[in-house]
Amino acid sequence: MTYLKCKIRPDGKKGQKYYRIVIALLKSKRRGKVISLVGYYNISALNVRNFVLNKNKLKEYLKKGVVFNKKIKKYIFEFI
Repeated sequence: MTYLKCKIRPDGKKGQKYYRIVIALLKSKRRGKVISLVGYYNISALNVRNFVLNKNKLKEYLKKGVVFNKKIKKYIFEFI
């Protein structure tokens, strides 16, 4: 059974939101302890959606059996 999950963690100021893509424990809270930062997703960058991903880290955690959040799943598999 896997205990890791790939989640989206919100950050930024009001009106300038961006999201960090993190590896965290399965039962951790939304703003809880993070094991690894895998990338980020910036929505507010002049109507251009920036999606940066560290492929090496992500592939390493995929081998360990990480579970994906349903919101992030569709974006990640486009970049691998």
